[in-house]
Amino acid sequence: MLRIYPRSDQKTAIQFLDYVLTRLPFQIKKIQTDNGAEFSPASAGTS
Repeated sequence: MLRIYPRSDQKTAIQFLDYVLTRLPFQIKKIQTDNGAEFSPASAGTS
């Protein structure tokens, strides 16, 4: 699945995951990331 976003940040990561989760015919068990800043706890406002 592919979507193009103008930014690589936490908000767009969440938007993409929401998009994917509503369209896949199966449950996601695990998501692997590259540990980019958009996936870090600091980006989420937690530590």
